[in-house]
Amino acid sequence: MGQKETGGAVLAKDDASTEQIALAVPRDLVIDYLKVFDELERATHAHRQFHHSEASRLSQTLLNQPFPERRLVSPAQVQLVIDLSERGPGTIGELATRLKVTPSAISLLVDRMESHGIVERVRSTLDRRVVQVRLTDVATQISAIMLRVARAQMEEFLEATPADEREPFLKNLTRFVKTIERVEDFIPGTSRLTTSEAT
Repeated sequence: MGQKETGGAVLAKDDASTEQIALAVPRDLVIDYLKVFDELERATHAHRQFHHSEASRLSQTLLNQPFPERRLVSPAQVQLVIDLSERGPGTIGELATRLKVTPSAISLLVDRMESHGIVERVRSTLDRRVVQVRLTDVATQISAIMLRVARAQMEEFLEATPADEREPFLKNLTRFVKTIERVEDFIPGTSRLTTSEAT
């Protein structure tokens, strides 16, 4: 019938390659990867908590004003802060291109961050018709300090990693992230996997 039952699930004929990959990867290796992924999640969470606490302390010192609550600081906001710190101001369209999102998404993001005093909209000195987004003075100081810490961490890791392993590691890590982001593709009931009721 074009389908094959396996462990309570029905794999479509088009999913044969997926099944072959699953059989080709040792179960223990998959479990080891899942353990590392769990540890990575905990480390990332702790990393964000530390950086937010430090940003709050610096904001209180520099501006006598608390940094936005942790729940208001999203990964997208962190990405925009890093981009503006590294690449400088940009228009909504330019930022959308740089971060590979829609202009409307960037506009909403900038609105929220502007209300928290993290970014500001200013007229270009070259063309007054052009409105650019940039970090506020305080956000610039905070991001510079935080990025210095992040760079030091990355440099320590890279120095301990053999030169010929650095690029392959980054390539595989990027591929891993993209696979994790596609979580819906692996949920029972999708085109990849259809779960049948046990009889």
